[in-house]
Amino acid sequence: MEYKRLRELRNCDLVAHSYYHDTFHKNFEMAHHCHPYIEIMYCRKGEFVLEIVSKNKANETKTEQIVLYEKQFVLIDAGIIHGMHVESDTSTFISNLEWKPEPHYGKDRELNGLLRLDPRAFFERFEGLRRFLHASPGYVIALDGENVEHYLVRYINLASAQAENPTLAGECSLQARLIQLLLELNKCFSNSEISTGINYIRRAQAFIKNNFNRPLTVEEISAHTGITKGYLQRLFNSHTGVSILQYLNNYRIAKCKKLLLETSLSVDEICGHVGFNNRQQLIYEFKAKTGITPTAYRNDFAKQPYRHYPPDGDYISSDIDGNPIR
Repeated sequence: MEYKRLRELRNCDLVAHSYYHDTFHKNFEMAHHCHPYIEIMYCRKGEFVLEIVSKNKANETKTEQIVLYEKQFVLIDAGIIHGMHVESDTSTFISNLEWKPEPHYGKDRELNGLLRLDPRAFFERFEGLRRFLHASPGYVIALDGENVEHYLVRYINLASAQAENPTLAGECSLQARLIQLLLELNKCFSNSEISTGINYIRRAQAFIKNNFNRPLTVEEISAHTGITKGYLQRLFNSHTGVSILQYLNNYRIAKCKKLLLETSLSVDEICGHVGFNNRQQLIYEFKAKTGITPTAYRNDFAKQPYRHYPPDGDYISSDIDGNPIR
């Protein structure tokens, strides 16, 4: 089903539809879906992989995968197909809010003329929000360089209280906090330095994911990204909390774990598949990350369920003998 994007709507309000603060653990997956709501997903701790499905000019379907780290967030327009999953060993804490576009105060007629906000017109008036309004394919990612987390949490908490005990004063306060939150989003979306930095990081991450299985240097990664080695290092440290080499090794270790659990490849063979120079380097990096050797990891998890991913992208849960888990 196709839903109208915010820029196509007239005479409506943004009404809090769904919201939560929740913790997600490794291997959690949210299937691809779309809905008529404008959604903000804020990573307050850890990291998660966002997936956006869209079509290019040739009408071909493509899926983008973007890693969001602590204090990064995404605003997703209505009708955009998306999903997410957690790959990290550490827990991920997310605050999530969905706004439902509704006719002007359809539920609270008393509010007409008090705090009416036409979101399309409001977004058009501000540079950063206007960027979201006309984004293709309909999402914007930013780093919280302002107070987005503060106003998002306040809005969600007030929306929850208002749902339990609705009052006219509470609804007015909720609309006021909506405006505060939108203005904070505008500041982040307008900050070209932060937006450009995130784009450089995403370009480097994509290059690493496509080339992790061969020797890589920071110089090669930065050359592909189009900025100096030192600048890219600073961007990674400030936005992700890890260095470029740490990110590369973490990605290789994640792939190594997958091969240990889903194939019968030897450690030497896996070493060649994930880009480490030799067996000793793989064992050293793996133990530094997990506390155990690759062989011990395989043995410890041999009887536990795991997931493997066929070419169509869907996952199948199975035990070590390949029997599906219902």
